[in-house]
Amino acid sequence: MNNSITENSKKRYLPHDINTRKYAVEMYRNCGDIDYVCRKYHISRVSLWRWNKAYNGIKGE
Repeated sequence: MNNSITENSKKRYLPHDINTRKYAVEMYRNCGDIDYVCRKYHISRVSLWRWNKAYNGIKGE
């Protein structure tokens, strides 16, 4: 039996919305508490560092 439909819907990683990335980076830059931001947005430190490095204040990048 072919379960390709159910297999495709079971993703391990769900990309975060651009707004989530923007708000997480802004919160990190304002408060400086990386552990708090990671817990609040359910992200890893590496993701936040990567987003912080790439974000320059323009929505959509």
